[in-house]
Amino acid sequence: MAIAFTRQRPFACIPIIGATTTAQLDHLLAGIDLVLPPDALRRIDQLHRAHPLPY
Repeated sequence: MAIAFTRQRPFACIPIIGATTTAQLDHLLAGIDLVLPPDALRRIDQLHRAHPLPY
């Protein structure tokens, strides 16, 4: 989902992925073709505005 989100941003954004096994890498790369629906992107933006620095 994170890879799909960064790929759908209107600006240049490169996700940094980390995998310690090939199974993890396969799982992460499976998300490359995922397209999040507009309502999911809108909700993510709402959450970010409510919590801009969640750490």
